[in-house]
Amino acid sequence: QSESEMITYPNDDNNNNNTEQALITGQVVDQTTGFPIDSALVRIIGNKLNVILYTDVDGQFITEGEVDLNEDLLILTYKQNYKIDSINVVVSDVNQINIPQIRLTEFTSGGGGSTSSGDPVSIFLAGISYTIIGVKESGSQETTQITFVVQDSAGIPVDLDHSVIVNFSIGAGPGGGEFLSPYSVETNGQGQAVVNLTSGTKAGVVQVIARVVHLNNIISSLPIGVTIHGGLPDY
Repeated sequence: QSESEMITYPNDDNNNNNTEQALITGQVVDQTTGFPIDSALVRIIGNKLNVILYTDVDGQFITEGEVDLNEDLLILTYKQNYKIDSINVVVSDVNQINIPQIRLTEFTSGGGGSTSSGDPVSIFLAGISYTIIGVKESGSQETTQITFVVQDSAGIPVDLDHSVIVNFSIGAGPGGGEFLSPYSVETNGQGQAVVNLTSGTKAGVVQVIARVVHLNNIISSLPIGVTIHGGLPDY
């Protein structure tokens, strides 16, 4: 499936009067063993919600956010060496949302080799070292590393035989000299492509986009937001 097929954005025709701050909880486990999966990336997308978080040692995650009654929440879950999982959850309780247990399937290998992939069809965020960085010379962390994974229609990261060049760009930003490095990179054997974002002299939100051109088709990621905060006040 292409990214556009996999991700159906929830519509926001719901009554805004039913909007509430909900507690959202869930757990990610291994499909085969049932053991909790630590540090799995979970992205929750709703009408007014777009958060990225990671599971703890018990495979659990918890967050709060504004939801509408009867809206659809899209839950994307990813962990290296596992197939990406995508589910939709309908909000039936605007105060407490218990997401059904998410079971990730590990990639199997046979004959001493890893599972071969098909052609790339989608790009997802695999990890980010810092979601908030400081402006240049503020004394805070100034660079964050963002990892994307390119997958085929079965959710398998593309292998070396199907590797592609991923181009990175800034979709929006404060315009203070922030930059990406490198601007393009070839995916590795796990379908991963890594880019570093370094802050400039202005605070604001930067959107990073990963894009692949394959067989005249353009495959783009969702914009990844990184916040650049300001330094100490100037006397």
